[in-house]
Amino acid sequence: MSALRGCLLASAFALITACGGGGSNSIDIGGGDAVLTGQLIDSAVSGVRYATATRSGVTDSEGRFEYLEAETVSFYLGDLLLGEAQAAAVLSLFDLAEGVDPVIGNTLLRKVIGNRTEGPGFSTVINLAVLLQTLDSDGNPDNGIEISADVAALFEPDSVNLNRHWQDFVHDRGFRQALMEAKASALLDGGRQIRKPWQAMAHLYASLGIDSKLKPVTGNAFSDASGFSSYSATQEFDAEGRLTQVWGASGFINASTHIRLRCQRQSDSRGADFAFPQRDRWHFLLLARWRRQSGTA
Repeated sequence: MSALRGCLLASAFALITACGGGGSNSIDIGGGDAVLTGQLIDSAVSGVRYATATRSGVTDSEGRFEYLEAETVSFYLGDLLLGEAQAAAVLSLFDLAEGVDPVIGNTLLRKVIGNRTEGPGFSTVINLAVLLQTLDSDGNPDNGIEISADVAALFEPDSVNLNRHWQDFVHDRGFRQALMEAKASALLDGGRQIRKPWQAMAHLYASLGIDSKLKPVTGNAFSDASGFSSYSATQEFDAEGRLTQVWGASGFINASTHIRLRCQRQSDSRGADFAFPQRDRWHFLLLARWRRQSGTA
């Protein structure tokens, strides 16, 4: 684990412990090895099965699991292996993909999301986040991720390929079949859709206290058949990384991402501004790539 990630996860765990009123993360069992308590987070992940050489169970409402020092812990959704890692006080989804660390900044993130190398990679982490957040009982991962036992039971060994590229994962047959069965059995609400990758990663990074450092997007728009004139625009984001405004002269086409945006023209002393619905920076990073590769606008 990188020093950056270790520091961030330690800070996140300290905050969670302070808010939750938890005590020590170890239990003295009388002369033997101490039983330690860890936590799995993309916010707290409850309802996934875990196993070590000496302990097994299901993560509780705070995502907690038990282990002994130096043990490896494996996590399962039903019988589907999500990943394994050396047990620690705090584990994130990055720990379940061997050799994968959080990266920040437009350049590095563009590189890792475009990597189609076989095997565990950054896409594995995106897929884990999409899978778990999609299956959250109330559909709101901000208050914790809870996987019901009945939903977990829908997953068999190797029924889902978590190492597919993130753009292909939404088409995974096993994932889609399980989601369809969960909705048909009223285990999840009938309108539940697969979580968007940019939403999943924005949530994961926020849960870990990591600033993705994605820069505001700037670019030149151009005239179209309707007569919109060219303009240069700078997009502004709020403290949570969501797009709030684009400043420019006229028009509404963002040439840097080729995403058509709806806007409402307003005027003030700085000229015209265009106020857009709030959009996450991850949305632009991932959706822009998705649309460029698929040829949609």
